[in-house]
Amino acid sequence: MALIVTPALALLLLPGAPLTEREPPLARWLHARYRGLLPRLVDRPALAVRIGAAATVAALGTFSFLGEEFLPHFKEYDFLMHWVEKPGTSLEAMDRITLQASRELRSIPGVRNFGSHIGRDEVADEVVGPNFTELWISLDPAVDYEPTVARIQAVVDGYPGLYRDLLTYLRERIKEVLTGASATVVVRLSGPSLDTLRSRAAEVYDSLKAVPGVVDLKVQAQVLVPQVEVRFRPDAAARHGLTARDVQQAVGTLVRGERVGEFYEEQKAFGVAVWGVPGVRRDPTRSGACSSTRRAAGPCRSRRWRTWGWRPR
Repeated sequence: MALIVTPALALLLLPGAPLTEREPPLARWLHARYRGLLPRLVDRPALAVRIGAAATVAALGTFSFLGEEFLPHFKEYDFLMHWVEKPGTSLEAMDRITLQASRELRSIPGVRNFGSHIGRDEVADEVVGPNFTELWISLDPAVDYEPTVARIQAVVDGYPGLYRDLLTYLRERIKEVLTGASATVVVRLSGPSLDTLRSRAAEVYDSLKAVPGVVDLKVQAQVLVPQVEVRFRPDAAARHGLTARDVQQAVGTLVRGERVGEFYEEQKAFGVAVWGVPGVRRDPTRSGACSSTRRAAGPCRSRRWRTWGWRPR
């Protein structure tokens, strides 16, 4: 790019520009000293070797003081914090915690903006529940940087019992790309049994927490997703003219919901979904529920309006 493309574009775009040689004063001073030093080193190879060896020793001596991070700590003023409560925490509880944290953080001098994103949509890029929150914090560039960040970290550490981290936006993105998480080092275990994985993860945790220098050691929570098991009886379904796909679709609509359309208001689109009534969703084995094994697939078709809470127009 520098040797071929840029000179060719300059020749095409600036054909009438004067080709005068320009050299910065510092480069001109260095060139003069280099021209005077180079003949002396060429005539004295032993002196050149000694100078090179001394420079190598000096570089090796400073190597132990150098850090080994992928990126240095840039002085950014935008922070991204992950805030994860225990699985099963309600959206109302996360709202209360987030509002309390926002009041404390915005009371810190120098905090300019605060924003939060609680949970994720069901078709979003991440599969998380309402117990997952992202907080955005922006600082005023005119404030004292280090003390302000220390005050923010103190507020964050004042919420025990939940997973939290405070990273600048660039460092969070880099760690997400390198490890798939906000941590610097990630240990992953794989296997068919979730109970075995949990016990092994506890053993790894106990082994790593004694390692000097390890901080913010956490085990990612594995949450079981509630499911409904449906046993399909072909004979009973055939008497009502239903197939396995019909029963599967009915149960899916009852428990998970199904998008059936959308409407527009004030230049905004709102999705319309059909879902089962709350009482039947919490207990699918109740009378009239389409997933009841005692009633096979018969009530799903004949009583679907009453069972799912629909009302035909």
